[in-house]
Amino acid sequence: MNLILLGGNGVDNKDWIEEIELILKPYFKSTQIQYYDHWKSGTELINLNKEVDKLIKNINLKAKYIIFAKSVGSLVATKAIFDEKILPIKCFFVGVPVHWAYKHNFDINKWFKNLKVPLTIIQHTNDPITSAKELKIFLKAEGVINYNLVEWPGNDHFYKELDRIKTFVINTAK
Repeated sequence: MNLILLGGNGVDNKDWIEEIELILKPYFKSTQIQYYDHWKSGTELINLNKEVDKLIKNINLKAKYIIFAKSVGSLVATKAIFDEKILPIKCFFVGVPVHWAYKHNFDINKWFKNLKVPLTIIQHTNDPITSAKELKIFLKAEGVINYNLVEWPGNDHFYKELDRIKTFVINTAK
């Protein structure tokens, strides 16, 4: 199985997603991080459409793959899935940013509406961007049917539990 990795919006997420790739790489046939253009340019906000196009272009549609995405990476993935441009075997999302998406006028409701790709989400109980409880309400309201929301204790959006994430992904990816 191949693994596509999508980080969060801020450039500090580059190091985080590289650490995730390092710990998951031995368990997948191949791994590939998508490096967002705004990380290099220094602009604050992702160009979502550009990154969706880049994701579509870089995925080998003949190969089976899983997407692992943190925060805004989950928006890149769900928009590409909604647009019917990609079809991963499964998605792992960490820290889905519902309120952040609203703030930046991203159409998260439309992209998640009736999402059917098998989805596992790790969300901190009190993630300040979107709490686990708020996310559960959102997923139900949007009719997402094939998901597993895993609530971990925490009150931040950093998700530094790398070993725990590794163990969880390895045990549930197959």
